[in-house]
Amino acid sequence: MIKDSGHRREFASGAQRDRGERKGRPSLMSPMVNRLLSKHFEEGAEKYEERNWEKGMPLSVYFDSAQHHLNDLHEGLNDEDHAIAALWNIHCFIHTRIMIARGLLPAELDDMPDYTDDQWDCVEEDV
Repeated sequence: MIKDSGHRREFASGAQRDRGERKGRPSLMSPMVNRLLSKHFEEGAEKYEERNWEKGMPLSVYFDSAQHHLNDLHEGLNDEDHAIAALWNIHCFIHTRIMIARGLLPAELDDMPDYTDDQWDCVEEDV
């Protein structure tokens, strides 16, 4: 059975298709960046094992590594592609956070601080 939103788009040829609204637009993404990112995943699979990162690591590990690579990029270091390495860590951070929210990875992996609770009410808002 094919899912149907009930909304159609029709093309000049007369062909019809379900509307792709709110599904994302991968065609707007850079194929060059996607290629570099996928190569970084490939290198990681060769160094560790395929899908090693999906087993779960604390969010702070990804955050720290992304920040280190951004610092290296800012400093002008070119010993590796620090921009792609930072993007890889951010990608994995977001994926892990989603998997935690879905209950597919343990909640303990979210070890990032929460500065939104009442304990911080004593701090001035403009700080």
